[in-house]
Amino acid sequence: MLKQISTFLCLLLFAVSCNSPNSKGFDVVINENLLQNGDLVFRQGRGTSSQVVYFADKERSYSHIGLVIQDSSGWYVIHAVPGEYEETDGQEIVKCDPIARFFGYDRAVSGVVMRFDSIDGIVDLVVKKVKEFYHQKILFDHQYRLSDSSVLYCTELIHRAFLSADIDLTENRRHTIPLFKESIIFPSDILRNKALREIYKIEFIPKE
Repeated sequence: MLKQISTFLCLLLFAVSCNSPNSKGFDVVINENLLQNGDLVFRQGRGTSSQVVYFADKERSYSHIGLVIQDSSGWYVIHAVPGEYEETDGQEIVKCDPIARFFGYDRAVSGVVMRFDSIDGIVDLVVKKVKEFYHQKILFDHQYRLSDSSVLYCTELIHRAFLSADIDLTENRRHTIPLFKESIIFPSDILRNKALREIYKIEFIPKE
């Protein structure tokens, strides 16, 4: 156990040291014409928590996930994330960000759009459930406990939304991390579902 904790702390320290963005920044290119309601978006974040997830996950793909919705004013991403509370009056609650903000340079270094192709309105049910989580202003789950549905973390939000349509996107994949009391879901546990197909990768073009 002590070895596991030591490894976890080393990952945390390494994550903090890596959390320094390029001063020149990037232009983020998002092809909104290819988006559909209910698409899943994955990103590798810049924050310390994102780096810890990335290095703790052997798959090392992405550290965060959200679900795309559209309204009359454009495309948005509903997601649960710690630390990003400037748009939510200081509360760490389920958010609805413009997709360009979700993939903003200060928040992401890479990203991809994935789609769950389904029939019989399953995606509509999922979108409805995610919107419910948003309107309920559910708090972020800092304990990462799947047994407590009153608070949610990013992958749990998506997992529970699809469960409402009787679909387990994780296919029961879980991970154990030192210091956490329960097994957790990594973004890769969802990304590995073969029912998801890649629509396109988000382009991050360095500024001159």
